[in-house]
Amino acid sequence: MNRLYKIDLFYLIPGSLIFVYIVSRAIIVGVTYDEAWTIMTFVPKNIWGLFTYTPCNANHHLLNTILIKLLYSSGIQTVFLARLPNLLSGLLYLIFSYKTAKELFHPFFGFVLFILLIINPFLLDFFGLARGYGITLGFQMMALYYFILFFRKGSVRDGLISLVCASFSVLFNFSALNFWVPLFIIIILLAIVNKEIVNRRIFFIGCLGITIVLFGLIAIPIGKLAGTSGFNYGGNQNFYFDTLLSLTKYSFYSPRVTTGMLYGLPVFCLLLVTGIVYYCSKQKSIAQLQSPQTGLFLLTFLAILAPMIQHWLLGTRFPIDRTALIYYPLLILIIVIMCSELPRKLGKITAFALLISFVINFSMKANFYKTALWYFDAHTPELMEYFTELGEKSDRIVTLDFSWPFQSGIAYYTTVNNYPYIKIVKDFNNREEINDTADYYIYLNSSLEKVGYDASDQKILLLDRDTLLFFKDEGVVVFHITKPRPISD
Repeated sequence: MNRLYKIDLFYLIPGSLIFVYIVSRAIIVGVTYDEAWTIMTFVPKNIWGLFTYTPCNANHHLLNTILIKLLYSSGIQTVFLARLPNLLSGLLYLIFSYKTAKELFHPFFGFVLFILLIINPFLLDFFGLARGYGITLGFQMMALYYFILFFRKGSVRDGLISLVCASFSVLFNFSALNFWVPLFIIIILLAIVNKEIVNRRIFFIGCLGITIVLFGLIAIPIGKLAGTSGFNYGGNQNFYFDTLLSLTKYSFYSPRVTTGMLYGLPVFCLLLVTGIVYYCSKQKSIAQLQSPQTGLFLLTFLAILAPMIQHWLLGTRFPIDRTALIYYPLLILIIVIMCSELPRKLGKITAFALLISFVINFSMKANFYKTALWYFDAHTPELMEYFTELGEKSDRIVTLDFSWPFQSGIAYYTTVNNYPYIKIVKDFNNREEINDTADYYIYLNSSLEKVGYDASDQKILLLDRDTLLFFKDEGVVVFHITKPRPISD
């Protein structure tokens, strides 16, 4: 009992520290572009409009927006309250990461799995944001735990719970369909093959009912998004370059692919595939192939295959950055399984090396003021206070224009705080233009290729200006426009 207590304490301490980190970020980090867009544009809509995606935009994550709307009906309308569902999902993710680690492995590899699952700074961003991704990850981890139990025990209850959790992950973000479909296929196949599963009739009826409810809820939104190019956020190359490389670079909190990633990831993938083939070749019977480990291999393989098939048949884009996060728990599970199958010392050394590298990466990239994707929003609250002070000192209203990626966050803060000394003169209908009356300009000097922002093609660069502030890490520059003039194309 004492030994079990000590082992669980090893999980509790890092898990608690990570949860404190998530809570702190949810309180401290300023609102991001997509959060502000959701809160200001979609939360005020009626419930029927939210279910039917009226207006239609992929920024609206179905149940996430509805949850925020319900919370805001209390009269308290803060960013922290909007983030609360994802914050609680972070706790869900931690709990089921622990339970999965304990279910699959003995202490050493279980602890390594737990730490690798919870120490990705990019993934942790989303448990402190008012987006659907964090809740999706929480339910995905829960689905994986019951998926493993279904393989191990053959309980109809476990299989249905797994499918229900996977369905909730879809309702909070549709990118999780790439996880739901493979999971559905595998548990149905297992129920057919495994003759020891009792009440299979009830199981199949339950699966059918869950499927009908899920697709009944998402049919209209999916149809509308497909008809309005709502699924255009993604990559057009392949799963490796768009999904894996994107997930890797942001896991290192880097907006760019480094040389190490470019050459290291292919070697890592090759070793991983070799390990999987070796593991499967060792399975000598049907019973061995029905193990949770084999089920996870197949689930990961089909989840990777899903966007490839969609791209080939429908021309859809490959998941990138945040929409690729559903692959992180799957890949980590496979990696640790592979380590556990290596010769004893080699497996432990490999796992320990991974553990140390992940801990070092987290210690270098953990922060309490920005996110990996919306890094440019990090200083918006303090900039608004800065301009307020300028206005107070000069006793006049300062006029402000900015690069369009700042528009959502600035619109949120000006609506909530109603700054008396700041006048926003941004033309939101023609966001590339600069207002002639602007005194100051907030410029983003790094391009955002996926959303069409080219930093080198901004008209502020043609004007005479003085640099007042420069946040190097985020590429945010504050200019005082010394000679504002009309800009002609």
